[in-house]
Amino acid sequence: TQTLDTSGGIDFDQNEFTIGIGYHKPVSSTTDVTAKLVYIDKEFELTNGSASASVTDGSGYGVGLGVRHKVSSQLEVNAAVDFTSFDEFVDDKDTAITVGGRYYFTDRFSAGLNYTSGDFQGTGGTLRYQF
Repeated sequence: TQTLDTSGGIDFDQNEFTIGIGYHKPVSSTTDVTAKLVYIDKEFELTNGSASASVTDGSGYGVGLGVRHKVSSQLEVNAAVDFTSFDEFVDDKDTAITVGGRYYFTDRFSAGLNYTSGDFQGTGGTLRYQF
């Protein structure tokens, strides 16, 4: 969920749900190539005081290809290129580049930080427990 509050009293909200599947293939003992395919559902809404309107709802897909490399037993770096497409949003397509890192506290528990640059830029953090 993202919210943009403007000084004119109009708020812009975006709700997004994503589900997907990913795959990684080791190319060496410390480097993997990654791929993913995702389904994305988005809703945009404008609010002005007590009135609100759903601007549009839509779904799309995303594909991504990346590489991740273990610098040490606890630190991993990554880079990826992702493409998304939403035909419902006036043929909206975006290509984004992500770079980041992941710190492994244990073999199964880690935290990551990424920076993404595309139509929208931002940072994101993750916690992961691997079964």
